[in-house]
Amino acid sequence: MRYTWGLIAGVVASQDSDAVDVTRIETCVKWCVANNLGVSDCIVPAVKYQGLCFECGPAKTNPFEQLCSGKCVNTATDAGNCGGCGNTCASGTCCGASCSSNAGLQWAHYQNLYPRTQSYWPNFDPTGVKSLTGDYNSTTTSVGLYAYNPSAQISIYGSQQTFPATEFILNHRGYLYAQQNGTYTISTTADYDIMIVWLGPLAYSGWTRSNANLESAFPTVQTVTYTSSLVQGQYYPLRLMFANAGGAGIENITITDPSGAVILGASTTANPSVIQYSCDGTTAPRYPLFGQET
Repeated sequence: MRYTWGLIAGVVASQDSDAVDVTRIETCVKWCVANNLGVSDCIVPAVKYQGLCFECGPAKTNPFEQLCSGKCVNTATDAGNCGGCGNTCASGTCCGASCSSNAGLQWAHYQNLYPRTQSYWPNFDPTGVKSLTGDYNSTTTSVGLYAYNPSAQISIYGSQQTFPATEFILNHRGYLYAQQNGTYTISTTADYDIMIVWLGPLAYSGWTRSNANLESAFPTVQTVTYTSSLVQGQYYPLRLMFANAGGAGIENITITDPSGAVILGASTTANPSVIQYSCDGTTAPRYPLFGQET
């Protein structure tokens, strides 16, 4: 398909513009034609200094914007086109045109500090691990544990090291990054023996059992839910603490976004909604080392 200057002049005239950069429009037209982009999608918006040509074509201002499969994408942040079209990040996060390893949550394993002698584990104090480094630290993109044999050794989130299935604490931390406005839902069901959740600034520092957003402790069997309205583009500190005092250990928690999609659960993979820290390292800063939390 070829576009003549008669067509270009007609498009320009239709916009009632007194001052149109014809050279720039010509450049945009050639680019639109070369990429098989239509008049309404590419040429007409260009006359108003808008559209694909100005987003990711020769008139773009952001060097990371590229045309990929007929759409403009930011290759500095798009995990499916990181640094170039079709370059997918297994980590689920693209930072500055390079794949990042910040996906998922950090977690630490500790020996249980508080023997449980009563229902609902009233003597369990999550702050007891703040000064402890833990005996194992790692990261995970999924959260869920089902240890029905208390005498077994178990792998946690695919860890190479195994652990006793009882008498332990897991401390997870990271951020929820809101991909859209709306209500996010945290749900947990029949945890053995306890699950405590914080979302917001207290998840980063200042967390105690009394200020948690959600708690589920044995013998509770019904689903316990916490919802929060989050703003697109914002980062929210998140902390999950699970502990098992004896017998079967069940960690059963999910987080869903406003569309109902599960962004954290037993089988979730790397995704940009659950991360350890932001790409710039300051908007959502790294957490202190385990053992140095406050």
